[in-house]
Amino acid sequence: MGKTDLPSLAIGHQPFVVNLQTYDDGTILALITRYDKTQNANCSSYLKPNPALGLEQILRIRIIQLDGSVKEINLNNADLKLDPLNYCLRGAKFAIQTYTLQKPFILVTYVNSTNSYDPTTYEEWGMVIDWNGNILRCDCD
Repeated sequence: MGKTDLPSLAIGHQPFVVNLQTYDDGTILALITRYDKTQNANCSSYLKPNPALGLEQILRIRIIQLDGSVKEINLNNADLKLDPLNYCLRGAKFAIQTYTLQKPFILVTYVNSTNSYDPTTYEEWGMVIDWNGNILRCDCD
């Protein structure tokens, strides 16, 4: 999927993959999101002067097993309390990323800031979750 494909997929409200990783055995880890136009104004003001698309404030992770079964993890931002700028898409860049660790663990990285409007305050933080969506380790506070 090219950079020009993301906005057209987003505007159509279709879910789209922003990150794809593979465990050593071939199990796939996918990070999926969906456009949320109610977030556009906030995202564009955070990421000035570049326009940005707002995304749903839900962390959607899918684990696709070798037998074809899919495990869904949906973590709402009301529980995660991540900075809203993490749910902005500028070009093909999305602040939240997922990485495979040993099964069944996932590293999720995101941006934390003391001022969402000032990129000099952005820091990369992370959390480890398991395939049941339990947060095992978080630098959230």
